[in-house]
Amino acid sequence: MSVLRKIFFGGIVVVVLTFGGLKWTEHTARQTIEDRFSNWVNRKSTTENLSLGLFESTLFNIKIPATSSTGFTNDVEATAITVAYNPLEASSELTTIKKLEIEGLVVNWNGLFGNNIQTLINNIKTTFPKRARRRSQEADDEEVEIEHIELTNTTVIVHLGQSDTKIVLPSLTLKDVQGTHQSIVKQIVEQIRIGMR
Repeated sequence: MSVLRKIFFGGIVVVVLTFGGLKWTEHTARQTIEDRFSNWVNRKSTTENLSLGLFESTLFNIKIPATSSTGFTNDVEATAITVAYNPLEASSELTTIKKLEIEGLVVNWNGLFGNNIQTLINNIKTTFPKRARRRSQEADDEEVEIEHIELTNTTVIVHLGQSDTKIVLPSLTLKDVQGTHQSIVKQIVEQIRIGMR
């Protein structure tokens, strides 16, 4: 066998092993995300796929199921969540995120007060013991910068009695958002609230 042929076949083996390793890593990371998220919301949440990239990663078809007593399948779902980042920060704590894009977010709001969403929030709160919440709060106090946030095709479906009202929100774009994790979420929610007026 010639040297050129050995190099060629060796290259193919490396590509196949690398691709297989990447798929295994994506599957393992997706499973870890599903497990943690299911634990937080106290429901078996699912995702369809995770695409890990050097500069951005995307999680596809995220679903948080509704309880059996509602007339809809999922409380919250999103077509895709994409995070773009600096690859040098990807293995450590991200403090600068280049882009956060949430595509096709659908929230089923049950009743006047959205009791199903309040239940999800309470599940998350009770998942973490108070001591862990304090540690988490200290970690949340770290500043994060997101250069570009975009929510597209966002829909809130309000279920009141026998009627459903579908509210399609305009696309939301925020630039150079800085603050703690909590303050960033508050800024996004405030912009959504303004968009619903």
